[in-house]
Amino acid sequence: MCRPGTNDYKTVADVFAGKYNHGGLPFAVEKDERWLDGGAHIGAFSAHCLRRGATPTAVEPSIDNFEILRANMPGRVKIIHGSLGVNDGNCVLYKTPFKECTEFTTAKTDGNMPTERVRVYSINNLIESSLIDCVKLSICGKESDILDSAYLGELKKLVIEYDFTKSRSISDFQDRIRFLKAIFDVIYISENVIYALENPEGHWKLLMKSNIYCLNY
Repeated sequence: MCRPGTNDYKTVADVFAGKYNHGGLPFAVEKDERWLDGGAHIGAFSAHCLRRGATPTAVEPSIDNFEILRANMPGRVKIIHGSLGVNDGNCVLYKTPFKECTEFTTAKTDGNMPTERVRVYSINNLIESSLIDCVKLSICGKESDILDSAYLGELKKLVIEYDFTKSRSISDFQDRIRFLKAIFDVIYISENVIYALENPEGHWKLLMKSNIYCLNY
């Protein structure tokens, strides 16, 4: 199920076209893998996992998206209304001012942005309780907290849609890449980050997102 007049159709098309795969790495979703789909939106990546014979656990903070996610997922899929973080708790997310989507960010960029208070689930607790071995994160800035504090060393695969809205610091980004290189055998960063321009303050000149692929053999 997709909502007319939104970016739902594009999101589904992007996922099934291989948005979270990387042709240069053996990174396709494989049968019997157990994926944590962080920022599941309406369930495109989780549906892709099911199609490939993997088991997804889907986590989505937006109640609007979550209702569509619940309608799209068969009953055997574990779905969770909430956000991922380092520890269990609660947080306030800000709705982005785009009419074509329902997306939330941890960074307030407009004084009139509507908010939604959601429950936060510890990523490490979910990994342990659901026997997760692969993780996809598209969580609008909260990935920086997870990279700074969570333990991810026993994962087989990790793909992150890194969002610079919350943290635009080049040195912070480089520190997080060094952390990932210390615990994964292979790291690939998409080129729009590698060739990004920086300003004199040491921040990215433009707000961007980029996928980071991490693999353990």
